[in-house]
Amino acid sequence: VADALLKTVTLTNNYIAETHSRANMFATVFFGILDPATGWLNYINGGHESPIITGRKGDKTLLKPTGAAVGMMPDLKFTTQKTRINPGDVLFAYTDGVSDAQNPKGEFFSRGRLLSILSRHAVSAQAVIDTIRSEIDHHIAGAEQFDDITMITIRRRE
Repeated sequence: VADALLKTVTLTNNYIAETHSRANMFATVFFGILDPATGWLNYINGGHESPIITGRKGDKTLLKPTGAAVGMMPDLKFTTQKTRINPGDVLFAYTDGVSDAQNPKGEFFSRGRLLSILSRHAVSAQAVIDTIRSEIDHHIAGAEQFDDITMITIRRRE
């Protein structure tokens, strides 16, 4: 699994770097392969915001970058990591538009606020998304959105 993951990200990196080098294109990426039966997650984080695993007791694990953004230059080295999502745990991944969402005063939503929301016990993955989206909407209070707000979450059944 880890080898397939590494090969996929390496090929993607080299394609972007070689095909689009004049455009200075790159992308942050979090790519993982989850075994739902065991909860083991093999992943590569190419410069992306660190996804967060929140345990049933509120403990948090950040899945920090294991390499640079893809497409920066050919032949970048990436490493894979492995972690376990235990029954009842929530994995939340997001783009920086979530933490960087600003209210009319220019105040950011912030990672701290996001972590605080994730500390609450989640009854479902959808409830996590709905709560965060609602709190972002309340925070920005009609201010213009300047970046994408993308979120994905999973919750492993107990």
